[in-house]
Amino acid sequence: MSGRGLPGLQTLRGSHREATSKLDVYSFGVFLLELLSGRHPSEHPNLTLDEMMSWLRSVSGEEGGENRLEVALACTTPSPEQRPMMW
Repeated sequence: MSGRGLPGLQTLRGSHREATSKLDVYSFGVFLLELLSGRHPSEHPNLTLDEMMSWLRSVSGEEGGENRLEVALACTTPSPEQRPMMW
């Protein structure tokens, strides 16, 4: 891959890791970003939060969604320990 896309996504592909709640949280974040942007996760650029908000607005054509984007980005944090817990 060209280094584009979500951090850690390439690591998860083809891995035989044991399923954990933190992996479920990451997957939920990827799914949420895909819903918000209408694009495959490999097409998501690595951007700061502000840049991601601008990019999301440009691809979705809608304003708002900051809370949903913040949740998605928190869930896709590269460090599993920093991801939110799933209840």
